[in-house]
Amino acid sequence: MMSMIKDLLRPLFQDELDKLEAAITVQSKTINTLSRELLEAQTALSDMKLKKNSILQFTSKYEFRNWLIANPIDQNEYVKDVYDCEDFAIATSFAALEDGKWIFPIFDTTGYFTPLKMHVLVGTVVNNTLLVAEPQTDSIIYEGRLDP
Repeated sequence: MMSMIKDLLRPLFQDELDKLEAAITVQSKTINTLSRELLEAQTALSDMKLKKNSILQFTSKYEFRNWLIANPIDQNEYVKDVYDCEDFAIATSFAALEDGKWIFPIFDTTGYFTPLKMHVLVGTVVNNTLLVAEPQTDSIIYEGRLDP
């Protein structure tokens, strides 16, 4: 009997049912799209956190030196006031970050590390020791303990 009533009423409400089905289909697609975008955002955030936590110090002076030697930035051409010391230092720092390592530019304005009164070098910390290197030659020019 109930089935017969449904069959009789169906034609009267078919347009409404079709509209509701279409709305449900659109909402389902929207939910699926939002779910996918949320998953992508969560994955990207997780990757960013992993990358942030994976930036590591070099484990030894030798690893730092070998990294400098293997990195080709020192082979770039020096061009005064165009590509000079700060460009070498910044490029070296970014290259280290890409490899998950920490190297930072050191602006020597006093001639402490080199006879030049204004020069940019790179540094890193290994086992509580500051290592300073000349990124144009890959040589480590200073090594000093941070805490006695």
